Amino acid sequence: MIWELIAMLASGAAVAGVVMLVRVIVGNVIPRWVTPTAAALAMVAFSINAEYSWYPRNLNAMPAGFVEVNNQQSSAWYRPWTLARPYVHTFMAVDRDTILTNPAMESAKLATVYVFTRDAPLFAMPVVFDCAGKRRADLPNGADLPAESDWRALADDDPFLPIVCQG
Repeated sequence: MIWELIAMLASGAAVAGVVMLVRVIVGNVIPRWVTPTAAALAMVAFSINAEYSWYPRNLNAMPAGFVEVNNQQSSAWYRPWTLARPYVHTFMAVDRDTILTNPAMESAKLATVYVFTRDAPLFAMPVVFDCAGKRRADLPNGADLPAESDWRALADDDPFLPIVCQG
């Protein structure tokens, strides 16, 4: 995040420098207010580009075997461009190559779910899926099979089921 801030400021400074150079070359015909305005527009454009390019950049950087399960789009009034076209803020992925089957419960599959969020570090969470019962349970700190009360029912069209259970 800090690198993005530094890059945004650098883009504003670079555009301001180019505008000042152009002003000198053309003999100060361009008004002085154009320099900070161009710098501000460059920083806003950089921020917008960074928001929209984060998702495809991270999706393409995932290792082989990782499959995107779902994503969450975001928009806000203080980012008016997102009202016209929301951007992906969070997405989840599963590493198909590391899915394990529990010998004590054949329909149970253990998968690591990775949560990628634009403004937070990568979060990995082990999750047990009961494919026959269409339910799941999160395993904090690598716990054993969860108690019956820890299971959450999944809808028939849940995106995890075909990836984890049929993978």
